[in-house]
Amino acid sequence: MNQRLKRSLQITRSSSHSWRFFRAGGVDQVEIRSGQDLVHLDELDGKLWVALSCPTLGLECAEETLTLIDTDHDGMVRVPELLTAIAWSAKRLKDPDSLLEDGDSLKLDQIDTSTEGGLALVNAAREILRNLGKPDANSISLKETANSSNVFAKARFNGDGVLPPSAAENPEEATAIRDIIACLGGKRDRSTELGVTKESINTFFSQLEEYLDLSGGHDPEAVPAGFHAYRSIRDKLDDYFSRCSLVAFDPSAAGPLDERNETFAQIANQNLSTLPEAVRAMPLAHPRTDLVFRLDHSINPAWKEEVADFVSLIVEPLLGTGEEGVSIDQWEEIKKRFSSKEDQENKREQFAVRKLSADRIHNLLQSGVQAKLLELVKEDEELSEKPPPRRLRR
Repeated sequence: MNQRLKRSLQITRSSSHSWRFFRAGGVDQVEIRSGQDLVHLDELDGKLWVALSCPTLGLECAEETLTLIDTDHDGMVRVPELLTAIAWSAKRLKDPDSLLEDGDSLKLDQIDTSTEGGLALVNAAREILRNLGKPDANSISLKETANSSNVFAKARFNGDGVLPPSAAENPEEATAIRDIIACLGGKRDRSTELGVTKESINTFFSQLEEYLDLSGGHDPEAVPAGFHAYRSIRDKLDDYFSRCSLVAFDPSAAGPLDERNETFAQIANQNLSTLPEAVRAMPLAHPRTDLVFRLDHSINPAWKEEVADFVSLIVEPLLGTGEEGVSIDQWEEIKKRFSSKEDQENKREQFAVRKLSADRIHNLLQSGVQAKLLELVKEDEELSEKPPPRRLRR
């Protein structure tokens, strides 16, 4: 009896499966002729494997197939990964010989629907075919499953955990999804439509509650008119008093700080019926050494409305007529009065949900729509069973 036959018999006895061998390059190799050969590969002595790994790129085997089998995404397919892929596929097929058939299609009647995994696989295939307008097809091809945007374009749920407005059950939910996307941005689902996730839903509603709490539960838009007048002119008045301080320190600073001539030269040939931005960029008024903002002196005309609101809503209620103007010390006191409100507004501006009206915020928090959206996301995620590896090539 020759050595090759002895070795074949020895291997056959050590396994529940009968193997066939061929010799190539001076090495005895197992011949894969049937699906059963694949199924029993886990029983084959590791010393008989010609190679224990292969790259996912650069081989004649389809790169898409190898990439799916490479579960740790290290660019290499190793023995445990290959055996896992074979076992996964075999459990969902009536006959493992289907793994070795030529072509790029799988007949639906080849799938074993008596198993939970097989039934899920058939349902997924039929869903894809329905979305592609082929509800009566009895097979599915690699090309039909390759483009996820086409596959899932019409599917309400697709297992990716992303909920677009089209997956909502009613207009209220769809509007809430659009609000979340408008405030926090969205994530594209497999149909390429923007949607929301469990994380973004929870973040959005947490922000709504925190945003409302900053106003003590009151309308977050109910800001005193005087505060808006203060905010609109605060930076400009700070700039004015800084210039005044420099001129008070050294009167010769008045010349270099005066940018009127250069600005006027730039706008001289423009239509000045509407004052250009260059004028708004100029100082609020000429700096004074007494560090007072005189309300009866020349004031930058581009800031006429803001100054008028400042006088009527802040200066007159706090200082009377304000005929003497506003000194730098009085300005600092005004800033202190608005400091707490300004801190609150600065915090509010960090919230993306500030785009929404107060009524909308209250409506969202009282509607119970958060729980409904989370239920829909959960329902979508339940379809996320990992798709099967594509057909192994010989």
